[in-house]
Amino acid sequence: MACNKSYRDMIIADGAAYFWDFNDQPAATAAPTVPTVGGVALNVFGSPSAQPFTGDTKALMLNGSSQCAGINQPLINNTNCSIEEWIKTSSKYGGIFGANNSGNNQTPTAYDKHCYLNSAGNIVFGVYSGGKRSDTSITNVCDNEHHHVVLSFSNNSTTLYIDGATEKTINYVSSDSGKYPVFGYVYASTWSGYVSPWLNGLLACPAIYNFAMTPEMAMRHYQMGMQCL
Repeated sequence: MACNKSYRDMIIADGAAYFWDFNDQPAATAAPTVPTVGGVALNVFGSPSAQPFTGDTKALMLNGSSQCAGINQPLINNTNCSIEEWIKTSSKYGGIFGANNSGNNQTPTAYDKHCYLNSAGNIVFGVYSGGKRSDTSITNVCDNEHHHVVLSFSNNSTTLYIDGATEKTINYVSSDSGKYPVFGYVYASTWSGYVSPWLNGLLACPAIYNFAMTPEMAMRHYQMGMQCL
């Protein structure tokens, strides 16, 4: 997955608050540091530091046991927001992305905005809204192909998009406890379908928006991204 200039320009033009291009690394063994948009450092949460995938300089290949990309600043501050990411994996476990209430590698006490893989290779997504509210995708994404994943939060619902299509919607909204995003990891050990926190596979082009993404935008991003393969 290569987020080329056309894809980056589209993401920025569509109003991304933050977008990370992992090709911005200063050295091959360093954690990704400089985002394309927003001026916020992207730190690696976990040990050892995630390494860039040598076959694609604009993605990270995570090992499924100790690597992820976490952000030590509370970037998710709106009830209406969207989180976007590309993945490629054949492993039926691991977090795609999530958010919690603690940065600086501290153990969080509240979790929200979950998106992770179950043992069947489907995506479980959900929020904490007076309890754990979740649902599971029909689409299986653990086929070692590239997949575009978006979780969109509005005032009255949470929608999962996979490969540009509306997969499922739940009529619950985020409690807004999760402000610190993390990609390739999720705190969800007591949630339905949880297997492991760590993603084993490729992670590329994560972005955060301060609004609920529309179906038209999700499809446009997927179609443009597929042209980058």
